[in-house]
Amino acid sequence: LKSVVLDKRLLNDSKRLTKFCHTGNIEVYHSLMTKYCPKRQHFGYKCMLARTQLAALDHNYNIDREQARTSQGIKRYKVVFPKATKPWVAKPIPQSKDYDYLQQIVTSVIQKRSMEIQPMRHHRAKCPPVVLAMNIAKSDRPPKEDVINQTSSRF
Repeated sequence: LKSVVLDKRLLNDSKRLTKFCHTGNIEVYHSLMTKYCPKRQHFGYKCMLARTQLAALDHNYNIDREQARTSQGIKRYKVVFPKATKPWVAKPIPQSKDYDYLQQIVTSVIQKRSMEIQPMRHHRAKCPPVVLAMNIAKSDRPPKEDVINQTSSRF
């Protein structure tokens, strides 16, 4: 045990590991942010603030979801092939998101607004409607058969 704990390779590696942290949760949050605040759409400050707050609420409320199960109680997985590591891996599928917190927010807003004298229309942020193209291609999608016929094999 002493030889394992005092091994120079382990001690050198532990220096690097002290600052290590998993980035999976922050990557999930950033992915969620792109759903609430698409990069292809411009938002004013108030709209961006509101959308960021909604993304944070959604993320925090649904961060520790348990793994989904089938009707027979078996845990659900999806099989994926990561480019970096190459072998197929099974990733757990989380339970569906719960949006009960939205009803609580709406109820609180309505209660707060009903106690105020000034009408809401004076405080409404002017958020443009989100209108996104179906894809980012500059030309229309050709028929699938044409694309297949134009594709040449490398072998």
